Amino acid sequence: MSGPIQNIVKKSLNPFIGIGAVCMVCSGAWLISDGHWYALWLATMGLILSPVVYPLLMIPGAFCAGVMMATQKLYPRASKVFSVLAFTWFCAVLSGYTVLSFTLIQDYITADPNALVPIVIWAISAAVTPWGFFFARDRENVFFTGMVYMTALVAVIVIPLSLKYGLSGGQLFWIFWASLGTLVGLQALYEKYLHKTPEVETPLAPAETPAAQDAPVAEDAAAQTDKNP
Repeated sequence: MSGPIQNIVKKSLNPFIGIGAVCMVCSGAWLISDGHWYALWLATMGLILSPVVYPLLMIPGAFCAGVMMATQKLYPRASKVFSVLAFTWFCAVLSGYTVLSFTLIQDYITADPNALVPIVIWAISAAVTPWGFFFARDRENVFFTGMVYMTALVAVIVIPLSLKYGLSGGQLFWIFWASLGTLVGLQALYEKYLHKTPEVETPLAPAETPAAQDAPVAEDAAAQTDKNP
């Protein structure tokens, strides 16, 4: 990412987490007031267990990323394959977690149509906000922070559409995964073709500069002049 975009992504993480937390509190209070407190416990348990569950979910993707880095110079083709596998896994985890958060409480909408709005808000915020907390530990890795933003964007668009068209959980997952993967792919293309870091010339060491190299020659010439006046 370019410098300005990178700074925006890093600085906007705290507001993003704050907005998500507010959405969780407001939608949770709404559901409790309507007597749907039992719809909250699954996502709440996921939030409580996130310090343990999230690192476990990231292990396969982290392994592929490690192999990608290890083979980058010697086996560039293998490195590209493991790069695709790593980001495919990361997209699948974020997509699956968000879709699961929604489908587990989707039945409550059928029982009480008035709960549609708070359940959608709760499902999205409860699934995405904890990932913001998780990636806040490594703010320099703006790619994953960007993936959290992309997940929230896809969820806000795709989940309401799934309700409108009556999509099943499996259909919703594949559409979600494909949409998130497309956004990640566009970012990767931007990084590769549009945003190229300018090459910075490495300054020569003092002994390697032309002046330093010519200095012994000049000294020898001066010595010869002194010997032969």
